[in-house]
Amino acid sequence: MNPTLQPLTATQQQRIRQIREEHLRRAFGDEIARVSKLPLMERYRYVAWMIDNGRKHGVKHTREPRGVTE
Repeated sequence: MNPTLQPLTATQQQRIRQIREEHLRRAFGDEIARVSKLPLMERYRYVAWMIDNGRKHGVKHTREPRGVTE
């Protein structure tokens, strides 16, 4: 480890989180930016709900998504 590097301050960490969220929002939209802040298991549940909701409304899938239970 480089001894000249200082740990990030709370303000710097907050700014990095802000930049990351702005990037996600610009690149993928508000919904993905919001979902990316959820804990991992909630993200999985949300994605499973989105897939089930899409199927219920007639969205066709060419392949079965991985990691989703029926």
